[in-house]
Amino acid sequence: VTSKPNKMMRRNKRRSLSAIAVGASLLSAVGGYSQTIPNPSFETDAFTVFPGYVSGNSAITDWTVSNPDRAGLNPGGGSPFADNGTIPAGSNVAFIQSDPSGALPSTLSTTISGLEVDAKYKLTFRANARNGQWPNLKVSIDSQEILAVKVGSVGGANAYWHVACEFTATSIDSVLTLLNDAAGDHTVVVDDFKLAPSSGNWTVAPWTGDADSGID
Repeated sequence: VTSKPNKMMRRNKRRSLSAIAVGASLLSAVGGYSQTIPNPSFETDAFTVFPGYVSGNSAITDWTVSNPDRAGLNPGGGSPFADNGTIPAGSNVAFIQSDPSGALPSTLSTTISGLEVDAKYKLTFRANARNGQWPNLKVSIDSQEILAVKVGSVGGANAYWHVACEFTATSIDSVLTLLNDAAGDHTVVVDDFKLAPSSGNWTVAPWTGDADSGID
């Protein structure tokens, strides 16, 4: 004996399938499959007022700076800070100039979205220094420092340095902050930010000398 499903059963089945589709869509959206760094190569804006400070031009789209007189974009009516190396992506790089007085930290920040809590991610970008200078570059996620290096200039038309670090997400959205707190007047330039789930088991630790390196 067979019977045809009634209209109510068919409607309930369609509702169930719709709910599954919506659930899958939400899972994809918040489950770490669409990590986003906005304006990752700083190509949205065109600064024309020399030397490219935020204070003389405008805000950098999707990024914030702590000191508009010490951060901005090059070229910006010229390239006094991006004065060596070949720009990795497009025609702009962001720069962070340290404050000689030390009164106000020089930072550049943005919000990363689409992360999966407890998942590990690899952040990569390119960096360089103003010719002859040695800026600090400290990278933090939600105020937790994950990398601290001193950057030298690549010189000539050489490629910018590759920088990579990893972190474990603690929220769906996280604030990425770059700090240059070098004593004196030193400028770091950055470009071409990328983010992807980590595929390895690399760890990062400070190098303090041969004695604790574990290498003979």
